[in-house]
Amino acid sequence: MLTRYVRINGDSSLVEMFVAKVETDIDTAVERIEILLGIFPDPIMINIELLGSKYDVQEKYLQRYRRKLFSSAYTSRSDGTIYISAQDISRRILVHELTHAILNLYFVQNLVPIELHEIIAQYVESRVK
Repeated sequence: MLTRYVRINGDSSLVEMFVAKVETDIDTAVERIEILLGIFPDPIMINIELLGSKYDVQEKYLQRYRRKLFSSAYTSRSDGTIYISAQDISRRILVHELTHAILNLYFVQNLVPIELHEIIAQYVESRVK
C-alpha cells in the first residue's frame, strides 16, 4: 500500500488489519507532526514494515541489535523504517513511530540523542489527534 508519504509493506491481511485499527489518514498524521515540530523533510517517504505480532517485532529487533525490545514497534535509526505489529497497532503508536521517522529524515543520522528522540515522540503522540 502506498500513500503520499508512506509505503506500507506486508501481506494484504496485515495491511487490512493495520488500516482498520489505525482509523486515521496516515498522510494527515504526517502533516500534523511536521507542523507541530516545525520541520518539513523533503523528500519524505517513510517505509512501514508490518509484522504479525509484537513478538515478531521483538524478534526482528533482537536479530538486528542483539538487545531485547519490550514494545510492539520501533523505528530503525539507520534507515528510518518503522517495524510495527499489525495486531497491536494503535493511532498513538503510529504517531509516535512516525515522529521518529520524520526526525530521522530531517536531522543528520544520529544527531538527535535517543533520549531526546523519545521525549519528542512522546510529546507529539500526546498532541496529534
